Amino acid sequence: MLLILLSMTASAQDGPPFEWALPLAQSPVADECAEAVDLVVGQPVPPALIDSDGLVRCYATAVPTSDLASLLLVDAWAGRAAPRGAKAQLEMEWQQERYQRLADAFNAPTPVMQRPAAQRVLGRLETVGVMALAIGLYAVLDSQVVD
Repeated sequence: MLLILLSMTASAQDGPPFEWALPLAQSPVADECAEAVDLVVGQPVPPALIDSDGLVRCYATAVPTSDLASLLLVDAWAGRAAPRGAKAQLEMEWQQERYQRLADAFNAPTPVMQRPAAQRVLGRLETVGVMALAIGLYAVLDSQVVD
């Protein structure tokens, strides 16, 4: 059932299948800030962000502290969960291979002598052979008793 659900989910996706590899770091943007800078309430904007006219000198994004803390927690969790995810992926691949082998064995053609029709014909031929042997023995033994 799980295999059917996974195959339906995978076939419904648009694009390449999911990869467990970490994403690559993005290339730097032109005129981006060289380093991360803290913005503190009640403090002036750090000189690394503004020029002498008070204008911003580089591109940056101010991220709320709680969001950054959440991202760091998710990153730490992902580091701990990665081995379990890799193990789960290996188990799913093993199950997929096992079910594929079972499906191949189930769908393999049945040998001729194991088919029901061949078994019936063979049974009838055996019955005819045994009956012919019995009749032949009876005829031979009956002719010897009469003589």
